[in-house]
Amino acid sequence: MDAINHGLAEKHSEDRDLGVKVVGWQQQVGSDIRPVLLILWGAISLVLLIACANVAICSRSCAARQRDAALRQALGAGRARLMRQLLTESVMLALFGGAAGLSPRLSRLGTFIRLASGHSAT
Repeated sequence: MDAINHGLAEKHSEDRDLGVKVVGWQQQVGSDIRPVLLILWGAISLVLLIACANVAICSRSCAARQRDAALRQALGAGRARLMRQLLTESVMLALFGGAAGLSPRLSRLGTFIRLASGHSAT
């Protein structure tokens, strides 16, 4: 490192007071972003857990939905009517779920922008 420092000092005499310092990547960058990466890892784990729970709930409700569709068909509902009902339920669930997920995000967007720029979140 001394040889590199001396060579740079000869090439760039105006920056002679500056020197070369070797720092490991983890010390230079990793220490600053480690808490953020741990929070991100925790959030991803939580989303994965929610997705697994959602699959389990959907598989249970699928069996109940089959019984419901069989009963409606036995009472005289046609396939088109059953498909319309299932499509309507799915669209409404998607819209309400999207709105429920989007509203907290929009309300906290300013906080995330301030955190990303390094200002306090107060």
